[in-house]
Amino acid sequence: MSSKAILLLNNLLARLDADALSERPQFRGVVSDSEREAIRSLLEDQEAEAQSPPSSTEPAGRPLERSSASAQPSAIELKTDALRFDSSPAPDWLLGLDFGTAKSKAFAATYDDDPELLPLPIGEADDDIDSSVHEMSSSVWIDDDGVLFMGSKAVKQGTRSGDSARRRLDSLKQEISQVHPEEGYTQVGRKLPKEVDPTSTLTYMDAITFYLAYMTDLATTELDRDPRVGTRYVRRRFTVPWWKGDQRRWAGDLLRKGLIRAQLLADTFHGCWHNGIHVDQIKRAIMDATRHDERLAWLVPSEPADGVLEALAAASARVFNDRFARDVMLVVDVGAGTTDLSLFWVVQSAPANSQPPQFHRAWPIEPCGTAIKQAGDTLDSLLVAELMERADLGADEALRRRVRDTLYLNGVRLLKETLFQTGEITVELASDHIVTLTIDDFLNLPGIAIFEKQICDSIQRLLDGVHSSWEQATAANGITLVLTGGGSQLPMIRSLKDRSWAIGTRRVKCQLAPDLPGELEHRLSSEFIQEYPRLTVAMGGALKMLLDEKKTMPEWHGGAPPPSSLERFQITGV
Repeated sequence: MSSKAILLLNNLLARLDADALSERPQFRGVVSDSEREAIRSLLEDQEAEAQSPPSSTEPAGRPLERSSASAQPSAIELKTDALRFDSSPAPDWLLGLDFGTAKSKAFAATYDDDPELLPLPIGEADDDIDSSVHEMSSSVWIDDDGVLFMGSKAVKQGTRSGDSARRRLDSLKQEISQVHPEEGYTQVGRKLPKEVDPTSTLTYMDAITFYLAYMTDLATTELDRDPRVGTRYVRRRFTVPWWKGDQRRWAGDLLRKGLIRAQLLADTFHGCWHNGIHVDQIKRAIMDATRHDERLAWLVPSEPADGVLEALAAASARVFNDRFARDVMLVVDVGAGTTDLSLFWVVQSAPANSQPPQFHRAWPIEPCGTAIKQAGDTLDSLLVAELMERADLGADEALRRRVRDTLYLNGVRLLKETLFQTGEITVELASDHIVTLTIDDFLNLPGIAIFEKQICDSIQRLLDGVHSSWEQATAANGITLVLTGGGSQLPMIRSLKDRSWAIGTRRVKCQLAPDLPGELEHRLSSEFIQEYPRLTVAMGGALKMLLDEKKTMPEWHGGAPPPSSLERFQITGV
């Protein structure tokens, strides 16, 4: 087959794969799934033929030697234990999955008014690079032989490679967040670049799906071990940033399908992750898993179909675990890719020993919330730029690119955390320059002031959008500020409590909520409590009571609930 024909078929297959991922595939009436797989098999056969060794001129009986690195991976059969179930064997339990830009987390809880809480130590199971117990790196690394690694192993493998021409996927979710919705399915259906996947086998969607499978395996293994749950097959919700409109619809659909397939992949590769898995096995397993989407749809309930907003999940976790509150609350959830904001009104005063437990009551304040793309990754970029500036690398763009890529490959996030913890870092760059940076010098950079201003401006724009009646609601206590996410301890975020904000004609101050709700202090481990601000989104995703973005409270009613919202709050469909 000519190279032009191969290129044409590859491009056609990429379009067909992207269409198959979409919510309403348009090409299936023209090209069936079996025909699409036939094209794939034809291309795979052609590639295998092109890579086969030439005929040997050695004497008969002496086989050609073949290195283990180039040996074809053994075939793997999809494990389909999940197909035995039409519903969860543990119907009272719900799993919340927070697929994060930098770190991912999971949490489980019973679906009732006074839930059992089950933190899931997936970071410990992953041997997290930062020694986190409940969160793990959202990273993928593919080595030169086509073997793929996940989580902390991916970070370590990439760091050890020392090859700045190679790239590790450290912000998988950004591959979804930064895509224009009209091109979403096409973009995630394209092949990973050569510097990420030297074999040119996997697409972005393959990488995302397989990472979700790894995360799913670690979480559901913990569920299976716990005698209260005793199964890997529980219903699950996923959380998303404050994506809007078409972006949220296509991205939510993509993640929902990815998580359905992830359970089959998790079962299939359980116990195989540590040594890595070859991309050919991954590709074939994902293809097989896609055939069971409808059969396993019950795993990821259709309500909400496009995921739970991270800011509202964080707010819900807070409301559920605060017994006494009568406040306007503002949640600022600082992640790696976005800073999400949510504003809501809470009225609850449940005695700690009330039987049965009184239901918590809270309503999002219209316009509910927003998000900006200013977060931990922004600070990473500022740190890299400043280190390079101090090295005075000159105009050699190839050198600058090598230094920049090596900083990311070796882990700029860890550098940033060390800077904030110790107050100073000294770094040897790939150019052999040694540079030192203090926390004071970093915080005085113009980019830091811009970062802080953009977050403050976003908060004020959110408050500008509320009805003037909320001016009275904040007259006595101001606004209760709740800080969550991996960036919640940053000094420019903590300083938000010292600012005043305009609501209507009044300027109000914030009172900073305790980092940990009192209700949790005696219910969860010390490790969870230490990491709690970064785990609130996963916890909120697992709890029954969620702030419903479709039931906002436009005006303040003097402390009474809105007339149309007297019923108990809950999300249906789970």
